[in-house]
Amino acid sequence: HVDVQAALTRYDVDLKSTVKGALNSGVKGQGFAVGVEKVLAVGAGMDSRLFGSLDVEQEFSKETEVKVSDTMLKTSTSPTRLHLAVGGDHRWGGGRYALRGSVSYAAGGGGNRDYGAGLDFTFRF
Repeated sequence: HVDVQAALTRYDVDLKSTVKGALNSGVKGQGFAVGVEKVLAVGAGMDSRLFGSLDVEQEFSKETEVKVSDTMLKTSTSPTRLHLAVGGDHRWGGGRYALRGSVSYAAGGGGNRDYGAGLDFTFRF
């Protein structure tokens, strides 16, 4: 099967400090994300599955500057960020036992890169 999801986030923020009071008000922005997941059943009785997902995030906000303790802090618009994950799972014993593993990679959004991996064992009683 193929699963597609989309989300739109909007925000309006007033930046304040307990020491300096109001720093910047009316900071507005919005972000858009879309994700696609594909699942492929393999093996007899669909006891094994392979899956993958691709998420794309795009933030549409303007630069924001705030001066805190004589230091200027600045945010900038982030370029597109991609998140890719692939993995699989296998069930046996009539679905009583399951092993699931995945790896993921994300890049973009100001040059940050994230790597991840997971392995889960499930036992139902």
